[in-house]
Amino acid sequence: MFVLWEEKNKEEPDMGITKQFAKFVTETDYQKLPAEAVAAAKRAILDCVGVTIAGSSEPAGRLVANLVKRMGGTPKATVVGAGFRTSSPNAALANGTMAHALDYDDVSTTISEHPTAIHLTGVLLPVLLSLGEELKAAGGEIIAAYVLGFEVASRLANAMGPDYGDDLGWHPTAPLGTVGAAAAAAKLLKFNAAQTTTALGIAASQAAGLRQNFGTMVKPFHVGNAARSGIISAMLAKEGFDAAQDSLEGRFGFCHAFSGGRGYDVSKIALSEPFQVVSPGPAPKLYPCCGSTHGALDALFPLIQKYNIQPEKVSAVEVSVPFDPPRSVIYYNPKTGLEGKFSMQYVLAAAVVDRKVGLKTFTTEQVQRPEVRKLFDKIKMFRQPGREGHPSWEPPEYVVTVKMDNGETYTGQANTPFIAPIRIATREELAEKYRDCASLVLSASDVEASLELLENLEELQDITRLAEIIIQGKD
Repeated sequence: MFVLWEEKNKEEPDMGITKQFAKFVTETDYQKLPAEAVAAAKRAILDCVGVTIAGSSEPAGRLVANLVKRMGGTPKATVVGAGFRTSSPNAALANGTMAHALDYDDVSTTISEHPTAIHLTGVLLPVLLSLGEELKAAGGEIIAAYVLGFEVASRLANAMGPDYGDDLGWHPTAPLGTVGAAAAAAKLLKFNAAQTTTALGIAASQAAGLRQNFGTMVKPFHVGNAARSGIISAMLAKEGFDAAQDSLEGRFGFCHAFSGGRGYDVSKIALSEPFQVVSPGPAPKLYPCCGSTHGALDALFPLIQKYNIQPEKVSAVEVSVPFDPPRSVIYYNPKTGLEGKFSMQYVLAAAVVDRKVGLKTFTTEQVQRPEVRKLFDKIKMFRQPGREGHPSWEPPEYVVTVKMDNGETYTGQANTPFIAPIRIATREELAEKYRDCASLVLSASDVEASLELLENLEELQDITRLAEIIIQGKD
């Protein structure tokens, strides 16, 4: 049972949140997790392994893998799709960059007054794969480490001020993910509470990542660097390194620094049921682009199908959005495939022209197509009245209106329960996405073998077999 820390720790009323997190991580094992948390973790891990395999063939993934190979390191952990092993921190750096290279990894949200969208699985999975392989961790241990890393990072996010990730320019995934990664690594290493507190303290000082680098290779590097930093933090704690015991909540700690010194409230961190991995939980993406475009795509595709919309007959497209898209989809006139992932104009134009958005949509060649680019000026995005301020927990609503040159107008709408507008994927959709991603690198038999291992993750004695499959590419 997941008990309120306020009740459980009355004997230690002055215990700060850093120590509370550490005690929670230390005392919560796989056997104590509710079935819903285990199921959510397995879905997220399956999805992100597939995305990481696909990301291993992306330029950002290959470049970091090449660097890691030249750096060397004791061969203890697999670099996905690269055919070699290295140290677990370096493998996590490469695998984390791969996990986010396509911007296809899942997204989750905080439940605070000012919700924040974060990509936690992309940070946590590389820790689980690399350190888990080195330690020969069992499937249940992998799942527990994921859940606990997710809880620490997402609940820490609840305390942050409204300017975090917005006016201050931080990329929330990277700083929060670094702390969550340290918690996951500490769990795999079977730390006690004091060691875990230290690991969190070290991680708090390694956290970084700027929104200004959206649409470049640095954004996925944020994820890989956070994973690597989490492992390094835990390894230093194991060596006897020390750190502040109140690194998260202290006067000049994580919450203060990343909130610009105002608006944060540590009391909003409540370690209680339900687990956040269950609700609101991570939401796997069904399109390989910024989550803030997904609601618009979900509203547009039914119109394209129903009315057989042809691009040359479109006179205008109006997209009414909630708070987040204008701060995340920042490229009106994208030039590259990466920029296209963060462009409402390109994503919707490609949808109209190709009648689908998938892995092959986001290349520079595709973005540069004249028939797509001539639609850019016709696509206008604006925030809905009343959504101009900070994000809220009102259900995100996307309304797309397509105006045709014959005067006809078609309107579609999409609502989801997430502030990051990702609709809930079915098991069949996840399996199909996994096959689509993994088949870019693995043979058909290895795709199915790895899928079966991941669907039965809790039964694995260790993850060696999975690592043996995903290290290799197609013959």
